[in-house]
Amino acid sequence: MAVLVAILFGGGVLLGLGALVIDVGLIAHEREQLQGGADAAAWAVAASCVRTPATCAAQQPLAQRQADGNARDGRSAASVTVCATGCGGEPRGRTEPCPALPTALTASFAEVRTETRDGGGGTLLPPVLAQAMAGGYAGTTVAACAQVAWGAPATGTVLALAVSHCAWADATQNGAVYPSATGALAAGGASPASCGQNLPTSWSATTGYTSFAVDGSCERTFDTADTVTAPAAPADCTAALDAARSSGEPVLLPVTDAVRGNDYRISGFASFVVIDDDPLTGRFEQRMTPVNGQLPGDGRDYGATYLTRIG
Repeated sequence: MAVLVAILFGGGVLLGLGALVIDVGLIAHEREQLQGGADAAAWAVAASCVRTPATCAAQQPLAQRQADGNARDGRSAASVTVCATGCGGEPRGRTEPCPALPTALTASFAEVRTETRDGGGGTLLPPVLAQAMAGGYAGTTVAACAQVAWGAPATGTVLALAVSHCAWADATQNGAVYPSATGALAAGGASPASCGQNLPTSWSATTGYTSFAVDGSCERTFDTADTVTAPAAPADCTAALDAARSSGEPVLLPVTDAVRGNDYRISGFASFVVIDDDPLTGRFEQRMTPVNGQLPGDGRDYGATYLTRIG
């Protein structure tokens, strides 16, 4: 009897531990697949909305494909929520497993939820051992969530050469053509035309480009809506421009839209490929940049877009 009791007791313990290890491991593995699918889908939806804003509301098929592609069995239940306008008024609270939206978020965002889906369309993950031990335990629903926001940069540490809104509007046909034709920019000042933007009283539109490089540095941090004074003797940025030209990669430049005296208003940021530095020659491009820990703004879109994971 003692031997039989010991065997039965030991077997029960081992069976229980097996159920714990195998079934909990199965849940963890399922959650990992679902989270990968949610992440991939949220990034893909955000990128699609940046490229083709007109189709931003119809992203369910794309989200489903991305979620299914990251599931081992090729199946998941995915749903997507997209907010492209007025997102500052979106309710902050979210239901599990999605976290609450950041309080300061005003930019557009995509939220993708994924859940278990089996071959019959059910959303319960069946256990391997616990079903027999727990008297017909059916399983559990495993879910994941990912949230990605996108929008114009609200702030940036960038090359301290600001291009004017008028120069950007002329080169890109007011944002309709990317990449723009390659052209030269002259040193700027005030423009007789407003180029379509609203200007504060007693301010003028800007034209060309303006250097804000000071103290021997060609890199500065700007915020949208900042007012920046142009130095009388700006630092030489030839080396920085040569490095940008050699790389062939777009650089982020501040954009000014209004000037009064030597004070310029920053209206946003543009992505610019430097072709030559004397005179400053290049083209404007549309570019998406993943960033961490920085919320995008909801200011003027000059072709440079930040994408960031918010949950």
